[in-house]
Amino acid sequence: MPKKFLEGFNIAHRGLYDNYSGIMENTIPAFKRAIEENYAIEMDVRLTLDDMVVVYHDGNLKRLTKYDTLIKRTQYKEIIKLNKNIPTLKEALDCISGSVPIIIELKTNNDSTTLVDKVMSELKDYEGVYYIKSFDYKAIKYLKKKYPKVTRGLLISSKKTNIINLLLMIILSKPNFISCDKLIIAKKSIQRLKKKVPVIAWTAYSDIEKSELANYSDNVIIDRNKAKEEFQNIKTPEELHNFMKKLHYMWITKDGKISDNDDNFFDEYRLQIKDELLNTLCGVCWDYVELSRFWFKNHGYEIKTLFEMIYLDGQETNYPTHTFLIYKDKDSWHLFDREFDEYHSQNIEEIKTYQKKKYLENIKENINEEDLKNFIMVQYTEPKRHMSADEYLHYILKNIYINKDNR
Repeated sequence: MPKKFLEGFNIAHRGLYDNYSGIMENTIPAFKRAIEENYAIEMDVRLTLDDMVVVYHDGNLKRLTKYDTLIKRTQYKEIIKLNKNIPTLKEALDCISGSVPIIIELKTNNDSTTLVDKVMSELKDYEGVYYIKSFDYKAIKYLKKKYPKVTRGLLISSKKTNIINLLLMIILSKPNFISCDKLIIAKKSIQRLKKKVPVIAWTAYSDIEKSELANYSDNVIIDRNKAKEEFQNIKTPEELHNFMKKLHYMWITKDGKISDNDDNFFDEYRLQIKDELLNTLCGVCWDYVELSRFWFKNHGYEIKTLFEMIYLDGQETNYPTHTFLIYKDKDSWHLFDREFDEYHSQNIEEIKTYQKKKYLENIKENINEEDLKNFIMVQYTEPKRHMSADEYLHYILKNIYINKDNR
């Protein structure tokens, strides 16, 4: 293996896709686009119910197809009926045909040996350069034992950084390279590993980020999703507002799936971080504000984030909550809210009064008049990443500051 992993090649995360305008990740069009621009291709594979190897990242089809269906419980012929663009590994290999190197990530689900054998069967006559990696060290260990000539890599996440467990997995699987979460790439333990085996970083969403990660790695997996590119190129609040309107009203669950089931929201919701939202292109106002906050802070604006609801002191309620942001531009404060129109004033209280009016108008058909007096508006700072709905609300309510006379 060369000193620099895949030296001379950029590595395209799930191909050069663009979910934003119709070139879906891990599909033939995304791979063709990568080939045209001479990118190495990283792809994800998993097994269907009938043991077909398909190229798809998530365990559930919902994020990209809107069908709440688990791949492992669905036959391939049914998957194709739901979305004809999901390729088999064979179709992907036929498309790429050795034109650029490929990295195949095994998405196992208590089926590591079966998936490894199925993938290797498809690769038996493939003449191109390929590498195989997985988070599942058992799959990599099995790969080493049965297919020792295959270059294999172990994926490392920032969520699993226990050094003892990491070393144990490496000893057991003996990977030829490490594919490391960018959040921990600079750690001393990872940099010590880099002296022994190549380390590649995932995932960079800009040229600047790629350059920074290159200081700590032997190559960088990059994501050129158009939504991320567009977000990075936004120059004004007006452009940001137009961008936010393109996002879909759904949310990420605790196990990483996409949902729009209101009945399960408070049991299942998980607050997204910026990169997740730009990948899923969906969220609720809680998520939208975090993305907006990131943009405004990076562009030097003074901002305040506020949360409004009918608070019944611990009682269950079906009244919606809402969060929004206001920012200062020159001498005026401006309301920034995906759901409502622009409003500005030199007086913050005027903006809050306006927003309260819009919120109550929005729920007026369902509100009990007696509950109006329980309206609250809370200013808060940045919540922790991946909070659940209950954690988020608890965090918000600790920050109550509004004078009751101004509710």
